[in-house]
Amino acid sequence: MEHICDELKKLNGRLNIKTDVSMKEYTTFKAGGRAACLVEPYDAASLSDIVKLCREKDIDYYVLGNGSNVLFADDGYDGLIIHIGADMADMTADGDIITAGAGASLPSLSSYAASKGLSGLEFASGIPGSTGGAVAMNAGAYGGEIKDVIVYAEVCDIYGNISRLCADELELGYRSSIIQKKDYIVCSACFKLNAGDIKTIREKMSDYNNRRREKQPLSYPSAGSTFKRPAGYFAGQLIEQCGLKGYTSGGAMVSEKHAGFVINKKDASAKDILDVIAHVKDTVYKNTGVMLETEVKIVGKENTLNIITFGYKYEKPPVCDMMIDVRSLPNPYYVDELKDKTGNDDDVYDYVMSSKEAEECIKKIKEDILEYVKKEKRLPIVGIGCTGGRHRSVTIARALKDSLLKEEYTVNLKHRDIDK
Repeated sequence: MEHICDELKKLNGRLNIKTDVSMKEYTTFKAGGRAACLVEPYDAASLSDIVKLCREKDIDYYVLGNGSNVLFADDGYDGLIIHIGADMADMTADGDIITAGAGASLPSLSSYAASKGLSGLEFASGIPGSTGGAVAMNAGAYGGEIKDVIVYAEVCDIYGNISRLCADELELGYRSSIIQKKDYIVCSACFKLNAGDIKTIREKMSDYNNRRREKQPLSYPSAGSTFKRPAGYFAGQLIEQCGLKGYTSGGAMVSEKHAGFVINKKDASAKDILDVIAHVKDTVYKNTGVMLETEVKIVGKENTLNIITFGYKYEKPPVCDMMIDVRSLPNPYYVDELKDKTGNDDDVYDYVMSSKEAEECIKKIKEDILEYVKKEKRLPIVGIGCTGGRHRSVTIARALKDSLLKEEYTVNLKHRDIDK
């Protein structure tokens, strides 16, 4: 990674660049391995420059905020960590409007709003995340969500382009958004709040925080709620019903205070935590038929699925373990309004994925990947090819990343021929 650090230094002397970084120091789980290189942009322009460099030099990167919803595997991460932190944490108020940098913590943002006599962000006062992560995940608690108060977000796309997306364009749902779907990076966000009494606002925040302390294991490192809420159920209740409170592997444990939390009780490794998560998911499924999905993102060499999209008219990538030919799927190239677009465009995505063949294709790829992992004990490098490498292959790669597979693995997409 030395050459990457050298390239970053050429961009701007103001960038904070670190090498061989312990990710324990950047995550609330306080576990996991080391990252080869970490850089902290100081504004949207510097972030754009970093993303453009990564694209030009084919550098894998992972965007990290407060590290409250991520676990780095013990084997570490070979790519670049783009840490959105204190240098992008400015907050300003104008009437009932607050604008905050993506690096601002939610407790800080809530407290700032309260100091201005603005109500609407009380629910976020105890969420240990950053503003950028909160927008990406549509964070929520106690009946409030980011989607209730956001006006717009400034984002950086995978090409380094900066744009503004209004609330409707963010497609905010339960722990989901277009930010995740398109790998955007939040630079800042704007919120519209309501005028209120400062004392009343602070009392409400205090009440929420007291409730958290009573119900959640805040004295131990964790990533908050480990599992998403399954439709019609509560993850914590299901886990408790299965007798898993206090289940331990190494230094990791299912919290005895709240079964929905996996905690780092005593210097747990990432493997300890992952073993507990795997046991919980397996036990709950066997006993209830409900498959829990993790909220926590797992990042690392052992958990990274690399997908390369390509065009057969150029050449096959030589490094792939699995080669998927999607040339038989509906081809947007022959639709005039779609011809000049790519699989990264939603209308192309919708066109390809509207076919039953595309759905069956995704299902088959997932089955083949899981079978490969079972047999080889490692993740394959997957090549997905269509004629020119712009439409069908990119769409299928996006759909695969959006599938349930991403709940267990980090997925790196490399669209080799999309710009040709």
